[in-house]
Amino acid sequence: MKNLAPVILFVYNRVEHTRQVVEALLENNLAKESVLYIYSDGPDLGEEDAVRKVRDYIRHISGFREINIIERKENYGIEKSEISAITEILSSYPEVIILEDDLVVAYNFLEYMNHALKKYSKEKKIFYISGYSYLKEKSKKLPDSMLLNMPSTWGWATWRDRWTYFREIPEKSDVEKIINNRESLRRYDVNGAYYKAWKNMLINQYKTGQYTWDVSWRIAQFQHDALVLIPNQTLVQNIGFDGSGTHGEIRENVITDWANMDTKIQFYPDKIEESPKIKKTVIWLMKKQHWIESIQHKLVHFKRKFQS
Repeated sequence: MKNLAPVILFVYNRVEHTRQVVEALLENNLAKESVLYIYSDGPDLGEEDAVRKVRDYIRHISGFREINIIERKENYGIEKSEISAITEILSSYPEVIILEDDLVVAYNFLEYMNHALKKYSKEKKIFYISGYSYLKEKSKKLPDSMLLNMPSTWGWATWRDRWTYFREIPEKSDVEKIINNRESLRRYDVNGAYYKAWKNMLINQYKTGQYTWDVSWRIAQFQHDALVLIPNQTLVQNIGFDGSGTHGEIRENVITDWANMDTKIQFYPDKIEESPKIKKTVIWLMKKQHWIESIQHKLVHFKRKFQS
């Protein structure tokens, strides 16, 4: 495959997470043909040693066509770091793939990303390609990949002309059009598929006037009724829910056994439109999955309480 998209990897203070991400990326056949840009944010107070360990590791990475390491002297923070880097790389390349230091990818992640970037390069209705699916298991009711107006920014890729729609601070009036209209807010939150997560983030950030890049990107996507290509079987596993990340959230980390999963993407939609039937199925499966997880968590909590 010619003219592969460059890959940006954002790292900070988690050397073991970074190691897992890089090792998984190197399992991709296209890694040796890909250019890798590693952005290492400068240390915040007390993080100097952890950042140094990460930088010691990334300086010895090999296996890619080319590796460029950008070591920030100051601490940009995740928002400024990602926005500035994506904008910078897209000033030199027409497309880019974006990863963070807690996103472990499947062995065909780069193949999927590059194929989709080429296939949909002129389709302005599609804002980005996502490697992550919220569905934990591949559904026989759905195709290999789908075009949906849904947010999914764990391991994603976009084009220079699509990124021009991004606004770090969205217009206040544009946000108010969403949150002051019940139907718009429901569609923005994808009919409750995320259990108000994106809705709550939007409202809270509107109140403070401080927006995270993913919420700003979702606003732009929603405003333009734009689509995202999302795989049926996830090609990305987030291993950062151990309290080590910026947001400190803790969940159970389960490392995906890619070797025993069907991650091959053989179908890419030709019709540039969202299928209401597919979207309805995805929402139903997400809600069902959330309900099952809620029951499981309650049972675990009850069991622990009973044993104590």
